[in-house]
Amino acid sequence: MGLVGKGGSKRSCLTKEPPWSIPTVAPMKLEDRVRDGEGLLQDFELAAEERFLDAQALLARGHGTGAAYVVGYVAEMLLKSAVFLFDGARPSDLVYPRLSPAKKWAQKAMPGVPFTNFHDILFWAWVLRKKRAERGRALPEPEAQNLMRIAHRLNRGWSVELRYFGFEVTIEHARRCFEDVAWIKKHHPLLWR
Repeated sequence: MGLVGKGGSKRSCLTKEPPWSIPTVAPMKLEDRVRDGEGLLQDFELAAEERFLDAQALLARGHGTGAAYVVGYVAEMLLKSAVFLFDGARPSDLVYPRLSPAKKWAQKAMPGVPFTNFHDILFWAWVLRKKRAERGRALPEPEAQNLMRIAHRLNRGWSVELRYFGFEVTIEHARRCFEDVAWIKKHHPLLWR
């Protein structure tokens, strides 16, 4: 096991093997579980909590790009879970089978709202707002406006493409993203109940 340091040098993570042997099973990545149809809604909610703490730690260490990238996924997971919970999903329900039906519903109910991909924060905010309104359970107007303002701002300042390019996100921008997602996290129960 090793890390590649600056200049390509390899460094050992462990100075020596531990005197005991513990059998380990490699955890299945959430992406693999979702692709295999095993990703549960509760996994999304737990992952959102863990990634929020990861983003907070990255922000505290001055890693703006990493913090913004990670916290964007938190917004995505929380909005998806709010949509699915509002639709009656239980924490033990699978996520993957709900994605395409949500997209198809949105294309019929909101033909003017573009769908970029399943990571699209603005798309999920629109879906949530429209579903609630159609069922006569619209969010209180101040929260609805704030949700959409935040979703628009995150949509302009976050993308899964952050992982592919050498973008540099300032600490100020990352902090704003973090604060926006903290609002979504705080209001998550309100969004789906």
